[in-house]
Amino acid sequence: VHDKISIASYVGQHECDKLLAENEDFVMNILSSSTKDSLQDATRTFASLIRGMCASGRGDKAVKICLEALQADARNHPLGDIVFDSGGGNGTTCNVLLRALCDAKEAKKAMYLMNEMTLSMGVTLDVVSYNHVLSSVARYMMDVSKDTSTRKASRMKDVRDMMQLAQQTFEDMRLQHWRWN
Repeated sequence: VHDKISIASYVGQHECDKLLAENEDFVMNILSSSTKDSLQDATRTFASLIRGMCASGRGDKAVKICLEALQADARNHPLGDIVFDSGGGNGTTCNVLLRALCDAKEAKKAMYLMNEMTLSMGVTLDVVSYNHVLSSVARYMMDVSKDTSTRKASRMKDVRDMMQLAQQTFEDMRLQHWRWN
């Protein structure tokens, strides 16, 4: 794996993300034992790992890993420093995860993670994450409204639920507006 990782810069980010996701256990062991001195490298590796996990259909596991590390006792979690402190206390790697979930067309998972981060844990999202989540929700609602394989009532309920989540997102953005200006 070390040889593959060292040449990853020659094959592109997407391939590197997939490679790390394929070797998740090995990568997680390395990340769990990383020190404060290697925090920046560990954060980049973790971000690449979670992008790869989302791209390979394992977004649920990536969300679980981030949320566990963001819990109140994150200082005792082996990935707590990587997930929380990496962005000066704002959960930058979870913002990366939000974008990866949106790119993988996992709008509901992204909304769930976003709500857990902002409401339960007080993590500040960046503007780009809000844009990704809202764009993903819009794409999701368009796809749902066009899906003729499910009953219209079921599709409309799904769209209404997502609209409520989007409304909560806009409210959160409004409340945080003072931080951005």
